[in-house]
Amino acid sequence: MFHNHSFWHYLIQKKLSFAGLIALFLLLGMLITVVQPFEYSASASVLVIHKINPNLDAYTAARAAEKLSRNLASIIYTSSFLDTIASSYLNYPLNLPAAESAKRKAWRKKIAATVSPETSILKITAYDKNPQEAEKLVFLVANTLVTRGKEYHGGGEDIVIKLIDKPMTSKYPARPRVVLNLISALFLGIIFSYLIHFKKYYQRQHR
Repeated sequence: MFHNHSFWHYLIQKKLSFAGLIALFLLLGMLITVVQPFEYSASASVLVIHKINPNLDAYTAARAAEKLSRNLASIIYTSSFLDTIASSYLNYPLNLPAAESAKRKAWRKKIAATVSPETSILKITAYDKNPQEAEKLVFLVANTLVTRGKEYHGGGEDIVIKLIDKPMTSKYPARPRVVLNLISALFLGIIFSYLIHFKKYYQRQHR
């Protein structure tokens, strides 16, 4: 029969092994964090505007702009958009692998695009080990959307893409997320250690 009080007394007796397993998970969390390259982030935001016309009220225009923003966020990850950036800025090499599959994978790791809920604001974030390179990359993406976005949205002169937040670079590495990794390792360590000791206690009670 399981007694909660007895189990907690058992855990107190095994506190060193309980803490040891947690420490092991924390150590693994730190090792996983350390072996990853530390990268800075730079972010910029653009606003997608759908002009109001006699056939389109303000609400419908706002919803259309929001949907278009989400479409553009997806387009940013495509090889077509990447090629547009490369052809527009020949003096700024992107330093990506030559193989298409490897290039796409590397590009998706370097760039993140999100749309704020209920808005048409598209936030672009770039990552690189060099903060200046991250800032340069996010500028290239944002500026390509502003200057050549019409090649992807199909809205002609009714659509305007405007830079509303200039590139801003993080002061400290944004990846890996050291604190989050350690908190996750601590949480998993506690759960794992608890289950291991519970199993041992249960087996001892039912011998």
